[in-house]
Amino acid sequence: MNNNILLRHLEPYRDESLASYLVRTAEKNYIELNCVREKINVRKSKFLREFNYIKDHKLLERISQLVSIDSEILIQMTLNKYEYLSDLNNEGVDKYFFEEYVMDTKFSKYCPICLREKEYHMINWQLRDIEICLEHQVKLIQFCSKCGRNIEIHTVVNRECDCKNSLIEGEVEYVTYKELIDYQSRMYSLLESIRNVLY
Repeated sequence: MNNNILLRHLEPYRDESLASYLVRTAEKNYIELNCVREKINVRKSKFLREFNYIKDHKLLERISQLVSIDSEILIQMTLNKYEYLSDLNNEGVDKYFFEEYVMDTKFSKYCPICLREKEYHMINWQLRDIEICLEHQVKLIQFCSKCGRNIEIHTVVNRECDCKNSLIEGEVEYVTYKELIDYQSRMYSLLESIRNVLY
């Protein structure tokens, strides 16, 4: 038996991030995240935080082998699928522009209502221009309401901040500003059109 293949396989949720999927897969297989990290040969300092933007495609192949999902499907669970949005000169992706102005590899936002309904991290929450959850029309939360720290991917997946504050409890801020809702609707439509082309 290949010890680098997990036996219990999960179907990814719609718009789920790769980091979130790996956390759920580890839980389903009753193993620690560190075990997953070791199986795909990733340094601890990089684990989870940078999974949603893959710079090493050999890593993607190792993950593909581990979870028995084609790498072409896995790449759609990362921010890499939006790289061409910053291809301003049609001469290749401007990596600096993409990493600084399009996405946030370190921190994330989240919708507490989405998180109550399904325990996973959505890849679009790491796009800087996505500010609201269109489904629930609430402002995405960027900071812990208790300690004030930026929300990170692992805190969203765990549904609590490192200070033990729950991310699914507390007040939500509903959005009523029509211009913002319209702008965000256009953003979501763009992302959905990209998704339809890719899938």
